[in-house]
Amino acid sequence: MYAMFAARHPFPVLAALVLLSTLLTAPARAGEAPRFDTIPDACESLTEQLASQLIGQEVRSTASTEHIPTFSSACEYAGTGAGGRKVNFTYKFMMLEMFDLDTLPPEQLDFNVMFATGGRPGSEKLPEPGRVTYVFHDRDRTTVLMLPGVRGPDETLNAPSALVATYQLKNSALGKEQRRNLLLDEARKDAERWLGAN
Repeated sequence: MYAMFAARHPFPVLAALVLLSTLLTAPARAGEAPRFDTIPDACESLTEQLASQLIGQEVRSTASTEHIPTFSSACEYAGTGAGGRKVNFTYKFMMLEMFDLDTLPPEQLDFNVMFATGGRPGSEKLPEPGRVTYVFHDRDRTTVLMLPGVRGPDETLNAPSALVATYQLKNSALGKEQRRNLLLDEARKDAERWLGAN
């Protein structure tokens, strides 16, 4: 039957096959979380020039900088002057069940984020950048944790995973609001690159 139809109408069948193959290989539909097979390289976002601007000193890369494509990427620079200034961007695939924005109650998500950041309660919870972002302050250090809503590979942790992006700036020459705003600007750039304009 199919062979007879194909022989009589070769172009509609060909068009249907092309359309079907396009649908089967299309990116995530609206409402589905984007999926990354590998982690973005943190040092592509945190360049030496940007690190020097955020710290306000000349900088050097630290031993904490590493890139493991299927798990995590960390980029850290330390200032060469006084004050112990540092900046760090870290991207990790973490267990989806801890950061599932579609199924977890907000209170449970807040607890899981607090647990993942060493037990400190966040000072702010924001609806952007990404799908939700938390801000933490600790004396002269500010941390921004963004959950962009990006899925990672299931194989990395032998379970579904989610991308968690953390931005940290230690600079006593800046107030906490200045540090917060600088880090949120960088998180927004990543969110736009990963998700498109918010």
